[in-house]
Amino acid sequence: MYRVNIEFAPIIDMIAQIKSVETSIALSVKRTADFSRNDVVSRVQNRGLNSDGEKMVTSSRQKIGAYSKSHGKVRQKRRLQVAKIDLTFTGAMMRDFQPNTSVGRSTSVGFKSDRAAEIAGYNEIRFGNAFTLSFQEVDRANDFYVSTFNGFFR
Repeated sequence: MYRVNIEFAPIIDMIAQIKSVETSIALSVKRTADFSRNDVVSRVQNRGLNSDGEKMVTSSRQKIGAYSKSHGKVRQKRRLQVAKIDLTFTGAMMRDFQPNTSVGRSTSVGFKSDRAAEIAGYNEIRFGNAFTLSFQEVDRANDFYVSTFNGFFR
């Protein structure tokens, strides 16, 4: 006669991990939305680039720095930089650009107010898409998501 002993601890651990997958996905999606939002804001504010990686430029012939002469003067009076177009005057539009509520396995990033969306739309007509992810940002967001998700199971 013999006795079979089955160790249940590893199986219980696996079940707990499986139950936590949905929570881990939701948290990873939320963190990735925050990460990608910050990536877009950094590209626009720090480098003055649109989503295609192109420098945003005014169509005005008379300029102060990167801005039209009239807007450049206003920015200088407010002690704002004029070297690059950063789509930031009061900061309200950029603060309003936020991840929306995550629903399961997806979320979006956009403007919380109609006014900020209107201003952003006007700026994108003038300077090209700025508030969509570039190809490089998509790659970074995907890598970040995988890394974040995998981090829950190490």
